[in-house]
Amino acid sequence: MGVIDQIADYVNEHAGFETSGAGRQQLVKAIERRNAPDGSLEDYLLKLQSSPAELRSLLEDFVVPETFFFRYEESFRVLAQWAVQRKTRPLRILSAACSTGEEPYSVAFALLEAGWKPRDFQVEAFDLSDSAIQTARAGVFRSNSFRGKIGPWRDRFFEPVGVGWRVRSQYLGLIDFRRSNLLLMEDVACWDAIFCRNVMIYFDDPSRQRVSDLLHRALKPDGMLFLGPAEPAAMAAYGWRTTGMEMSFTVTATNDPAMAPSAIKPKPIMLAPRRRAIGYSAPRFTTDAVPPEMTVEDARKLADQGRVNDARELLRRVLAARPDDAGGRFLLGLIEESLGNVAEAEAQYRQALYLEPAHQEAMHHMALLLRKQGRSDAAGRFERRVAKRMSS
Repeated sequence: MGVIDQIADYVNEHAGFETSGAGRQQLVKAIERRNAPDGSLEDYLLKLQSSPAELRSLLEDFVVPETFFFRYEESFRVLAQWAVQRKTRPLRILSAACSTGEEPYSVAFALLEAGWKPRDFQVEAFDLSDSAIQTARAGVFRSNSFRGKIGPWRDRFFEPVGVGWRVRSQYLGLIDFRRSNLLLMEDVACWDAIFCRNVMIYFDDPSRQRVSDLLHRALKPDGMLFLGPAEPAAMAAYGWRTTGMEMSFTVTATNDPAMAPSAIKPKPIMLAPRRRAIGYSAPRFTTDAVPPEMTVEDARKLADQGRVNDARELLRRVLAARPDDAGGRFLLGLIEESLGNVAEAEAQYRQALYLEPAHQEAMHHMALLLRKQGRSDAAGRFERRVAKRMSS
């Protein structure tokens, strides 16, 4: 077994991260960035084994976060509508793997728009990365955190500063940010809603089961779990069922005893008492559900007619209702790439491959996209996978 394989096994054993396939190249690049220029892989493995701090740093480098304010805005609209019907006070919501904080801030803004007072809800957030948590607490964000159509909400909640925007001081205390690992969540029913979006793709199968078990325990019996677009269908295997709310990417715990979470005893996260801030008004969101007769093929026809933006919007609606459509994910990746949205294109290709690992066109276009970016090693990995599929 090579040293890279030993490092990958160590990361998998101690963090449950998926380090095979495309993940292997991400890991190799992270090791290269973390290791001393004149250091050997053997020395780095010893350092990793003897230093929990180095393992955390490697994982931070390995996981590249993709986040911005009100990402998948329909989720926040659904959250606001759902929260109004809740009788619980205070309402507790967790943003797990919160990255630099855009998601939990968006949660708080949406809740206040729904009529909740700051004293009536708690938004708690954690992430593995120290630097991400520090950024979240500082509340200073650049243009990459604000995408799509920017409404008057940015002026309400942020003030311009230097090259970016800062959360106004009266709103900074709305979120309790902590550094912690998703695998160390509390094993008691304490959160009304949990946001855990686009996280499962990083874990291997045993760790996905473990995370699912932890989420079952951490969420109140009638609570709601918010996931990424491609995840609800896959989570059915772990005892979750979709809520039926179109375009929300939400699931709840199933009542089937056969799907009950397995018996594990995770360590708790320690969250400090929450700070308070004054209230305000946040943006409203309106998005219609996709008509059942609209399909990915309809979006493809629009794209063929040159109506690329219309095709993209239709695809987003179709995938929100049917997020496990690998072909739709691939088509959306092509459209995003044609519009110059490289990061979003890569994300869609990866989700297509997550849903359908043998999707040859997605592998091919991933290779081309990565090579254009100069990421030759990663591109080579996908090119070899394509060649292997063609020769088999």
